[in-house]
Amino acid sequence: MTGKPQEADNPKRPGASEVVGRDTFMNDRDRQLLHVQWAGAVDTVGGEILARVHKGTQPGGVVTCCGLVAGTDLNLTVFPFILRAVHLVGIDSVHCSPAVRTKVWNRLAGESRLPKVFRLARECTLDELSGEVDRMLVGEQVGRVVVKVS
Repeated sequence: MTGKPQEADNPKRPGASEVVGRDTFMNDRDRQLLHVQWAGAVDTVGGEILARVHKGTQPGGVVTCCGLVAGTDLNLTVFPFILRAVHLVGIDSVHCSPAVRTKVWNRLAGESRLPKVFRLARECTLDELSGEVDRMLVGEQVGRVVVKVS
């Protein structure tokens, strides 16, 4: 999903067969359940978007949550839980042991590595960082920025 329609056809998106605009995605937000759209999801923003994802997940599906930039409230009913057995799983990176972190990072760098994912990132120096933050705050940031400290 993207809030930047001009980026919807970005060929750099690794593994995406479709990119949905945020406005289109948020239709029918008042319904208790939505037609099944996915087997599972990784939500990085929370709020209304997390609720909407949960309502459209298939029976037995899993939705994970690791962010809250769109809000900390979760306004939904128990219907996805009791009628579809949808699981909502929080991702706790704070209390994750070093051994588990190492295992996950090794897997992401190895067998689960997405070959095109690095095309979504670019480097900046500490001197350039304030400009990058300014772009983020006005919604103009695309992809990821890695700060080069040496």
